[in-house]
Amino acid sequence: MQTITTDKQRKIRKIELEHIEKEEEIKLKESKKNKNFIQITDPHGLIAMRAIYSKSKVAGDLFYFMMQYMDRKNALICSMKLFSEALNKSYRSIQRAVKLLADNNYILVSKVGTINAYHLNSSICWKSWGTGKAYAKLRGNVLLSLSEQEENIQKKVSKQLTLFK
Repeated sequence: MQTITTDKQRKIRKIELEHIEKEEEIKLKESKKNKNFIQITDPHGLIAMRAIYSKSKVAGDLFYFMMQYMDRKNALICSMKLFSEALNKSYRSIQRAVKLLADNNYILVSKVGTINAYHLNSSICWKSWGTGKAYAKLRGNVLLSLSEQEENIQKKVSKQLTLFK
């Protein structure tokens, strides 16, 4: 136990304790957040997931991919090329799958320059607090495939990836 003898030492210790308390509050707040999960609504989400797969396996795989990489507001920004490479499907197959998902209101597609922002229907799945559904269309994770990045970035990423082999 620390012995505090002067007013200056008491003030310093008080500030240290306040800082520790704030850090603990932040940790507690973070621990309460739902992380690394996706909520699928019952029954609508479950019915929708089965319907997507019954219409197209590619669309089902694409929807699962989108769920995996969407942000906490159900949004994802990336190119069709990325989907094509990630799922090992033709560009045209991905186009048809996106159209099927959009036509059936499983996703909403918005233009962002030359690529799209995809917003997954929050009545099907959700990656954050249920009270945040009203804000599902505000942000989006941006994904770039290695082939879409500039050459110097590709080299850096390749070097980083070799560190984990």
